[in-house]
Amino acid sequence: MFLSKFISKIPKISKFVKHIEESYPSFQSLTTSNIPKNWLLSFLAFGLDAIAVYIVFLGFGLDFDFVFTTMISFSSLLFGVLTLVPAGIGVTEVSFVSFLTQEGVSLSLATSIIIMIRLTGIWFATGIGFITTKLLFQKRYNLV
Repeated sequence: MFLSKFISKIPKISKFVKHIEESYPSFQSLTTSNIPKNWLLSFLAFGLDAIAVYIVFLGFGLDFDFVFTTMISFSSLLFGVLTLVPAGIGVTEVSFVSFLTQEGVSLSLATSIIIMIRLTGIWFATGIGFITTKLLFQKRYNLV
């Protein structure tokens, strides 16, 4: 209710108070039962991503420790997210390469690593999503 009272005092967004009040039951149901499950799922997903990045590092012959590779990966992802560019394209790659070159990794090797990580991470999943969507639409609408 505090949020509704606060927003109703702001002229430009006071018209959204009704919609915010309608969302309270949904927000409450999401926060009471699903948060522990979602945290566990997120922890699992981020953990698998960190393991995949570590394996890519090992595949390229770099034997940094697991925590260091995870910090480099997630820090560069965070920088990309903060730019509000979809998937952090550009900023994530540049910051990742910058972190690695500061550790003495050659520019070509650092670039190859980030390309591999991005291809196997975000773009592989995106490609599978596009293919799956196309197949589901073909099946649903009998497209040949």
